Amino acid sequence: MSDEPLVSVVLIGFNDVGRIGRALESIRRQTLRSIEIIVVDDASTDGTAEFVESVAVNDSRIRLLTRADNSGGCSAPRNDGLRMARAPWVMFCDSDDEYDLHACATLLRAAEDWNADVVCGTAIRHDVARDRDKRWRPELHAADRLISSLEQEPELLYDTISVNKIYRRSFLQEHNIQFPDGLLFEDQVFTLQCFLSAKRIGVVQAAVYIWNVDRKAEDASITQGRMQMRNVRDRVEINRRMDVLLRDSSDELRLAKSVKFLRHEGYLYLSAIGENPHPEAAKEAADEFRDYVRNVDPRAFDFIRPALRVAFYGLLTNDLDLLRRAMRWERWASVVDTVVVREESGDHRRELWATGSGEPLLNRSAREWLDISHLNLLDMPFSARRYFHELREISVSRS
Repeated sequence: MSDEPLVSVVLIGFNDVGRIGRALESIRRQTLRSIEIIVVDDASTDGTAEFVESVAVNDSRIRLLTRADNSGGCSAPRNDGLRMARAPWVMFCDSDDEYDLHACATLLRAAEDWNADVVCGTAIRHDVARDRDKRWRPELHAADRLISSLEQEPELLYDTISVNKIYRRSFLQEHNIQFPDGLLFEDQVFTLQCFLSAKRIGVVQAAVYIWNVDRKAEDASITQGRMQMRNVRDRVEINRRMDVLLRDSSDELRLAKSVKFLRHEGYLYLSAIGENPHPEAAKEAADEFRDYVRNVDPRAFDFIRPALRVAFYGLLTNDLDLLRRAMRWERWASVVDTVVVREESGDHRRELWATGSGEPLLNRSAREWLDISHLNLLDMPFSARRYFHELREISVSRS
């Protein structure tokens, strides 16, 4: 390898000796050989650093930094790696994931051909338990293209993970772009800063990153532990910071971000709140989430699915039972756990979740919040309906 690598790959890990070898090997075998591999160990106690050192003996491209104290997230280790990077281009990888064989070459070629500041590739979500692959946001990567700004394609807001991209290091330095320290979901702020600052953003169809999702693992990843209060608070804080970054952007882009929040983060957290068997924990999470949702652009609720809108109404009115029942439909379509009311007036017909009564919110009546006419539930064939069973009471006779 030449003294000056073309790409610096920052691999971070904490107590992941069982999986970091797979990630490290996927980087070492890249078809682009002129890379440096910066491994940042976040104060592991399971031998992760020692394992990396043993591999580095046979690969001079590997540089290891072992942090003295655990940071509790991904931001600090990634920022450490950024400061160590020597190459003109930078990429990131997590210890439980891996690269496609040609990831570095594919993204570097596109970045150099287009003279781009950032290039986004496709991530593959791999369901470990089921051994199934699914392209992450395939609609965003349907064609190779170069765009001049996020305003040109607001839909890129849905691709805010950092690990499927390559970044010009001088661009990050010029705009002082780093990961926000001390917060989870740091990718979203980092990537948004890149998108807003970049003059040329490349998008390629090629799959470059394998994102392993193991929901059954005891050490579930950050994105899978949504009911931990730190997760809820950090998710809200990250979105507040994104709102600040978008303050001077167009009305269209700010609205697109609000819609994305409701469709993605909103869906995830309303699902988690609805499924939580512990009432106090569910209430605490709902209270934290509600404070932010109250300030979301009211127009954004026009662009989400009817049952999800009903669930948000349940959140905003502190009716967690309504939230749960609406999310049962949203998650398990055809499970209708409510009375559907049809109102008819002349040629106008409307179907409502329950009675449609309740307080108006955000310049929207209760009927508008609870309008589910687009679902056509009352016209659903009987054979297509799924029965919902709920145990209301149980008694034991000792006679």
